[in-house]
Amino acid sequence: MKISKKRLLTIWTIICAMLVLLLPGSRPVYADDASMVMALPVHADFGSGGLNASKTYQLILTPEDADNPMPAGSESGTYTTEISRDAGTDYEIRIGFPGVGEYWYQLSAQDETGREIGAWFLHVTVQNLDGKLSLVTTLHEHARTGDKTDSLTLIDTDQPTPTLTAVVTNSPVPSRTATVTPAGPTPGTKNTNTRTTAPGRSSQSLKASVVKTGDPNHPLMWKITFAVSAAVLVLFLVLMVREKRRQEN
Repeated sequence: MKISKKRLLTIWTIICAMLVLLLPGSRPVYADDASMVMALPVHADFGSGGLNASKTYQLILTPEDADNPMPAGSESGTYTTEISRDAGTDYEIRIGFPGVGEYWYQLSAQDETGREIGAWFLHVTVQNLDGKLSLVTTLHEHARTGDKTDSLTLIDTDQPTPTLTAVVTNSPVPSRTATVTPAGPTPGTKNTNTRTTAPGRSSQSLKASVVKTGDPNHPLMWKITFAVSAAVLVLFLVLMVREKRRQEN
């Protein structure tokens, strides 16, 4: 069967018209196209109890239904934003919704190695209440039925090991001042024969610490012993001399 050029042109026109009508309904709806806008704030703290300041993180938003509205800047059905200390601490995910509907999204946070540090499920409901649109947002942890949370908290347990610095404090050595007691009594005062001791030490402990030298015996005994010994020696010599003379005679 031969088809005329006019009929081919008509068929081509109809196909083009159908494409023009169908394609707008299949493309993602971005925030600028919607009447209801959801803004999800994300705050990042860096340091102990938050994120590692030396790392770069990714927050990934994935729709459970391919027709779900997505934030501006999404690519291949996924929205990704980078979080780092240089980029700041406050971020925001904005999604526009054209009308009534129920939408589910998955959120995950990963470090630069792909290790997951958090997972959430985002539920958005747009309702028509007495002719006015109302938007309700709910954030669940880990699963659809997980605990509800009011904020998206990012925590990375992989933190740099703190360096301990030893601080040495030199304690001052207390100075001691020697006290000299005058040799003689001051005129008009009594000689109390006092002795000044170092702070913190009693006079008894001072006496006990004095080193004794020499022989404690009285010298008179040694004098008597020497005199007796000398007398005996002289007597012995006299007897020897007399005995020698007696033998010669």
